[in-house]
Amino acid sequence: MTSINSVVSSYNAFSSSAVEKHHKSSKTLATGNVDKNQIGNAFELGGSLAASGISVQGQQLNMLSDLVGRLLGAQAQNWGMANFSNLNPNDALQIRNLLLNGAPVTPEMQAQAQAAIAEDGFWGVEAVSDRLVNFAIALSGGDKSKFEILKNAIKDGFKAAERLWGGELPQISRDTFDATMRKLYEHFRPEN
Repeated sequence: MTSINSVVSSYNAFSSSAVEKHHKSSKTLATGNVDKNQIGNAFELGGSLAASGISVQGQQLNMLSDLVGRLLGAQAQNWGMANFSNLNPNDALQIRNLLLNGAPVTPEMQAQAQAAIAEDGFWGVEAVSDRLVNFAIALSGGDKSKFEILKNAIKDGFKAAERLWGGELPQISRDTFDATMRKLYEHFRPEN
């Protein structure tokens, strides 16, 4: 049986190494070079929770909410990098300061970010929403009665990402939120 400490350790390893790398390196941020084993470990964590009989509450919901905030925040940052040349000067300066410590955005960086947020990119709507929903499903162990609390945890993560972004997230992140909620509902709807 998996202890809550090992589950939390696995999550912390995922969240601090996989996503934080994107916040520290503009090249990694844009290309989405997250260690696939770390993402797998996060999904195993959710399955471990369900298999061990640990209910979806408290710390587990915080992990889901945190994951939503981190992934949507990284997606928004990639959007900012991809659309850098179209931003007003104040927003462009904020993106440069946030992602690059004031360094210039190169055309290569911008192209990498554009590829990352593309429909089939690592930070695209479908890819990010799939990761979020798969994590939520893993946490629930398939228990349809957990729909409302999972939905609320995802909403909390979205609000946290908006606060970190400093206002309304870019359209790609709002679309990702909508896709996540739709997929979550499709999975947990009563007829399934």
